[in-house]
Amino acid sequence: MLETNYQLGQSKKTCLLCGTEFQEGEPCFSALQEDESGDLTRKDFCSSCWAENDAEFFSHWQTSFQNAHPRKKVDENELLAFYNSLETKKNGHAYELRYILALYLARKKKLQLIEIKNSEKGEELVFDCPENDKRTVILDPELSNERIEELTEEIDSLFSVKLSKQV
Repeated sequence: MLETNYQLGQSKKTCLLCGTEFQEGEPCFSALQEDESGDLTRKDFCSSCWAENDAEFFSHWQTSFQNAHPRKKVDENELLAFYNSLETKKNGHAYELRYILALYLARKKKLQLIEIKNSEKGEELVFDCPENDKRTVILDPELSNERIEELTEEIDSLFSVKLSKQV
């Protein structure tokens, strides 16, 4: 199995396109873009540039700029936005990330696990999101403990947090 370790870190202090410096608490957009070698790079945009941007991204989410102080807790709303941005991914790496996020967000009550049902495809987890009244069904990708740890570490790296310490 190939091990992928992304070191994307925190958001940048300026918009990638216009160079405007972000202010504390200012809404901005973060996106992951895959290059030819399959590596993901985090790119940050101000709201104006994001609205004019037509690039294709692996995933994206809206956040607010936080100056250099380290996070002590996971921003669950940011994780929920990332989870929602992966909605169209139905298999592969992004789907595995979404599955791990769903389990974490259910534990933190951002999602509610409504039902676990068996289908011909396998075990399906049905979640409701109280914030937007949206129901999602996620097929259990049957991940090994090692793979779960890899994905959790990747989320830690993407968001500069220690999700693994808070689960």
